[in-house]
Amino acid sequence: MKQFDTVQKIEAILSSIDSIEKADASPLFYSRLQLKMSKEKHGRYTHVIRFFAQPVVSIAAMFILILLNGFAISNLWQQQRQVPSTSTSINNFAKEYDLAISTAYEQ
Repeated sequence: MKQFDTVQKIEAILSSIDSIEKADASPLFYSRLQLKMSKEKHGRYTHVIRFFAQPVVSIAAMFILILLNGFAISNLWQQQRQVPSTSTSINNFAKEYDLAISTAYEQ
């Protein structure tokens, strides 16, 4: 008897599914949803990030950085080649600022 009641309950539940109808949205639902999504607030830097996220801008920025690094490295190499010896640079510095040792006897 108990099993018969459960079978009837299951049949009643399954038969209730037959009367279900498709839910329809109002005709303006999708246009309102699109309007709300387009008005969504963006952060301060959203436009900047979108601009730099473009592949053309990113590649150009990387190319400029590589050029600047190459220029800096070439300048460093040129300066290292032109470094004078320590003793001549100290003497030039002393002459320029008149730091020669003078005594009272030289006058």
